[in-house]
Formats: sequence, C-alpha cells, structure tokens
Amino acid sequence: MPHRPRIIAHLDMDAFYASVELLRYPELQGMPVVIGGGSRQQPVWEVDPATGMQRRRFARLHDYVGRGVITTATYAARAFGVNSAMGL
Repeated sequence: MPHRPRIIAHLDMDAFYASVELLRYPELQGMPVVIGGGSRQQPVWEVDPATGMQRRRFARLHDYVGRGVITTATYAARAFGVNSAMGL
C-alpha cells in the first residue's frame, strides 16, 4: 500500500450558523448578530412607516426573555465581547 501524505484541514465551524443566517438574511451583513435561544424568535415582516415598504424585523438581544445560551456570534458581535456559550 503506497504511503499517502497526511492532510489536515482546519474548519472554523464556530461561526458557521451565523454565516448561514447572513446568507439567509443579507440585510444583516456587517451587523453584530448572535445565534441562540429558541425557534420562536423568527423575523417578522412589517411595513416601514417612512417608505411604505415591507422589511423584516429581527429579535433584539436586549428584548430576549427566557433561558438560553449563545450558540455562535458573528465577528462583528465578537468585537463587543459576545462569545459562544454566554447566557442570553
């Protein structure tokens, strides 16, 4: 059996879920985003009173009520000291 070189890949899976949400909701690009809590915190559509256009309204961390932990955070959120496994 021929000797094959060992290949090691380092994957940053810590920010994976946050990256997926940024793909789903591109309007969040560049904003501090945390992933955690329950599925009840889905974005809802609302009408912008200034433009009359529909936009998504996302849950805010300071409005969260309940028990949970942060699964992951974007690098923009990490700049504020937010990390995985922090309590919500």
